[in-house]
Amino acid sequence: MATLFVLLTPATVRPTDLATYYSHDPAYQAYVLLYFGTYPAAEIYLARSCWKYARTASKPSIAFGLRLITIGAITTLGYSLIRIGAVEEPKLDSASSASTRLRGHAETSGRL
Repeated sequence: MATLFVLLTPATVRPTDLATYYSHDPAYQAYVLLYFGTYPAAEIYLARSCWKYARTASKPSIAFGLRLITIGAITTLGYSLIRIGAVEEPKLDSASSASTRLRGHAETSGRL
């Protein structure tokens, strides 16, 4: 992870749109996919463990807190999906524009 982070060479400071600005960079894509590929697994483990131990908790307040952590862990899974989607979107856009260019070329050459 540290190597991928170092490979990213920011050209300017972009505090508001860093993710979308660098989403085309292969090093950033690998970093984000690795990070958000492991993060959801940890969140799922946390949610399952907290839910399991909430059942056996001796005090209702502890059980409530563990269930609340479970809800938070599940909620952050949505964040992970959004971030992975932001990295994958440029790939999908370039693939669709490539197919549009090919279709246009086939139409002008009379092959379609």
